Amino acid sequence: MKNSFFAILICLLLSVKADAQSPIITSSSAVKAGSIYEFADLNYNLISLRTWTGKRQLDTTWDATAYAKNPQTGFSYQFLPSGFVAGITTVPAQANLIKIEYPIVDTTFDFIQSNSNGIYQWGNYNSADKSLINFSKPLTIIPFPAALGGVTYDTMSSILNSPFGNISVAGQQNIDINSWGKVITPLGTFSALRLTNKGFIEGSLSGFPIISGTTERYEWYTPGYSVPLLTLEISELELPTESTVDTSFYYLKSQSVVGTSDVKQEFIQLNITPNPVSEFVQISIPADHQDAQLRILNSEGKVIYQLNKLDDSKLSIPCQTWPAGNYLLVANKSNGIWGMESFIKK
Repeated sequence: MKNSFFAILICLLLSVKADAQSPIITSSSAVKAGSIYEFADLNYNLISLRTWTGKRQLDTTWDATAYAKNPQTGFSYQFLPSGFVAGITTVPAQANLIKIEYPIVDTTFDFIQSNSNGIYQWGNYNSADKSLINFSKPLTIIPFPAALGGVTYDTMSSILNSPFGNISVAGQQNIDINSWGKVITPLGTFSALRLTNKGFIEGSLSGFPIISGTTERYEWYTPGYSVPLLTLEISELELPTESTVDTSFYYLKSQSVVGTSDVKQEFIQLNITPNPVSEFVQISIPADHQDAQLRILNSEGKVIYQLNKLDDSKLSIPCQTWPAGNYLLVANKSNGIWGMESFIKK
């Protein structure tokens, strides 16, 4: 399903617009040529959807370790420089990467642009039937910066050259990052933000409706990784003769660059001691990241403390009057590097 033609329709629902009011996820999360991401499937039949897909979840713990499959199954993505794959002669000028999935379900290659403004898809090529789809405007996978709070409403339209003819496609979606907490996978325990995409799409051929679909996609992001640590996607397609529901639940096993071992992207390492805190929040940050902006958010997602630049690599913030609960410390730099850590106030 991930690389089928109809998966391309679902992909149209997953574009995102930036809300720069409270930037957190920034451009250090951009994918690069040679990057390889290995994922392992989880057993979605065992989960409670309400726990994982609640509308607003703050200082939540999402533990996926109980859903690992045995034997393990999964897949990998690799991003190659555009022009690297033989047989693809027409790649949009804006695309600097080609994304390939292994094991290859079919022979579809996605045209990707990854830069400091975001990650975008410009179309794809299917070598089996030599069909080429170039989008008139890119589909945004994730913008930089991506914001915490607020909901973005988006609409789209496109013409897809399918094996059945030219299909007119229209859709709408709502995108937001309104949840944060701890995510636990077999890879480890991380402070994470949950990005949610919800959308609806319709397709018509010669004026006759032939397809409609909905999708809900939940992704958990953390500093140092260019793709989500955890993904849950529920897609439903309605065709004239059948309907299908496809659920995917998987976690990131490893992130690497060709010729290296597992490697993280650059991020800001934040240390909070002690944790839990009672009277003071003691924060330490590497000296080369003292120019970062710091913000502390309470369990309602409100900024209760902000500092635009540190004078030292260590900072002590009085917190005696703060209510007991979970808090989130976020650091952002103008060059796109970011960091995040949560702590508890007793």
